[in-house]
Amino acid sequence: MKNTVGQLLFALDESIGLLRENFVFNSSLSSKELFHSNLLGMLLLQEYSCNQLLQNVARALMKFFAPQKPKELSSKDFRVISVFREFHKFDLFIAYIDEKSYGQIEKLKYGKIILDSLRDSSDAISLNDCNECEEYQDWQSAIKILHDNCRFVVVENKFKSLPDNVQLSEYWGKVLRKIPYIHAGKSSVKCHLENTTFYLLAVNYPVEKLPDIISPWKQLSYAQIVQLLDKSIETFSSKADSFTVEYLKKYCDMLRFHLWLNIEITKSINKYGAVFPDKIFSDKLDQIRLKDFYEKAWFSKLDYCLGEFWAHKKDCDVIKEAGFTNGHGLMGFKCVMHDGSRLAYGVQMQNRQFRFYVEPLPPKYYRPVEFDEKLRQGHLPQYEKKTYHWKHFDEGHFFEVLDKVKRATIKKAGCDSIIVNTSQNLNKFDDFKYVYVTLSEGVTQQQLRDFSKIALTKLSEMVQKNRELFEV
Repeated sequence: MKNTVGQLLFALDESIGLLRENFVFNSSLSSKELFHSNLLGMLLLQEYSCNQLLQNVARALMKFFAPQKPKELSSKDFRVISVFREFHKFDLFIAYIDEKSYGQIEKLKYGKIILDSLRDSSDAISLNDCNECEEYQDWQSAIKILHDNCRFVVVENKFKSLPDNVQLSEYWGKVLRKIPYIHAGKSSVKCHLENTTFYLLAVNYPVEKLPDIISPWKQLSYAQIVQLLDKSIETFSSKADSFTVEYLKKYCDMLRFHLWLNIEITKSINKYGAVFPDKIFSDKLDQIRLKDFYEKAWFSKLDYCLGEFWAHKKDCDVIKEAGFTNGHGLMGFKCVMHDGSRLAYGVQMQNRQFRFYVEPLPPKYYRPVEFDEKLRQGHLPQYEKKTYHWKHFDEGHFFEVLDKVKRATIKKAGCDSIIVNTSQNLNKFDDFKYVYVTLSEGVTQQQLRDFSKIALTKLSEMVQKNRELFEV
């Protein structure tokens, strides 16, 4: 790892200087994925711009995010009629229609009004009042064409965060329920599974593969975005204003840096089994607010290495948690019992602190459902809305039991050398109760994988034997 850091420092110093002068990069820092979603959404709506470069970019992106389509139509036969951001929490929700249907709507007396309303709207529109219009038949014709021919695309944008199967299954479930795009009584136009395509857009953490992307979601990369923007800039820069050209070039420069950095980071993770970044390297990443890039990359690798272990855990839901608070990644695996006990246990890692914890079921816990036939038949994921607390909390007893788990894990793992320190009392955030060990800077992926497996196994045995203590 240190050799890798040494090789990267000079390149990072040079890149940091360039990024500090990159106005697009600095504009993006406050909103992470939202910045990229907003920019891509805006570019998708530039098909009729007087700027030929933006026109070309819009058409390239329309093809890039192409919807599922009948066999007789190609992606060139579709055009975007609206783009919503954060519609039902979707990062991007894109509505397409084929050229023939678009032309039919345009010819109707009020067709252009409907198309303009859809283009300018940021949410579903209502045409319920049109039932009382004198031109009812004209409105109905437009709505019927949209109902029969609209195609939708849902894009989940993961620029800095990791793909989350629970979130992906939740979004898929929303579309399964059918989401109104145009409210028009019985003739409402809705987004449903037969007319919707799902895309996961990510930087692509090259650690074997992204964590178990569920089949309805097709994977796209920001590297492809760079390629299509570069091609458009090369071809049409002479036909666009200098600001637009410079903005798109700066955006591509920023994306290229992120893609390069991600590859370099994962090289050290894959080749050397690294977990925690070297302090000098970490400080460099902090300067450009990309330390979480590294944190989430090693966690992605750890999750992948535990894949076989997860496959055999049938008594609980395993929730992968990856966040960033107080300048450090907050990663972990939460196991929610299937036995109705409303109990969760797990491990959590932050700033080399490895925590063994128990807690009542978190409020608004989302129980995931796999993409199987049950889900397709309407057995949708459900939220637990009630907040649970410990029925009887005995601090001394809680610490005694969790401390035994901690010591048993250390003994069975046989890796005392990776432990720098251990907690001597019970720690807590409200009902979240834990003990911890402090890991050494040189802990490897293999050591952390084995330590996590043993810790979760011991925690599972512990809660089974102490059900009365952990009543909620």
